Amino acid sequence: VRYGEGVFVGYRWYDARSLEPRFPFGHGLGYGTVEWGDAGVSGEPTVAELVGGAEIVVSVNLVNAGDRVTTEVVQCYVSESNPALARPPRELRGFAKVELRPGEASEVEIQLGHRAFAYYDPGDPTWVDRSEHLPVAAGGGGSGPGHRPKPGWYADPGDY
Repeated sequence: VRYGEGVFVGYRWYDARSLEPRFPFGHGLGYGTVEWGDAGVSGEPTVAELVGGAEIVVSVNLVNAGDRVTTEVVQCYVSESNPALARPPRELRGFAKVELRPGEASEVEIQLGHRAFAYYDPGDPTWVDRSEHLPVAAGGGGSGPGHRPKPGWYADPGDY
């Protein structure tokens, strides 16, 4: 068996080819109706602060608009526009599952540390972060990955 897909496995393969799968990654085929509020990002730490343990918190408000108990998985993706190595258009870097009763609202938070923005470079060989700005997007399998916190940001690599 030859494994030649590299990092383009699963949802990453579809994303790299701009294909829309019938059931998006994380889709639970549930019967609930979840409404998504605007996603947000707290803080803009520098790379040095992230390496030192600081975190970025992505938050989104969810409301169960249906008449059944349902669950939703909030997925947090990071993307890089000009990667030094072959990388997918977006990479899952955090997620949270929440159960909501009918009419219930919840704020979901996902913490992202330095490793969420780094990747392994076999040429170095170490975990590196060469990005200037990394957009962060939050979405769910049933809702799609279109809920984007504002601003899309990240620290200058010169901050190391």
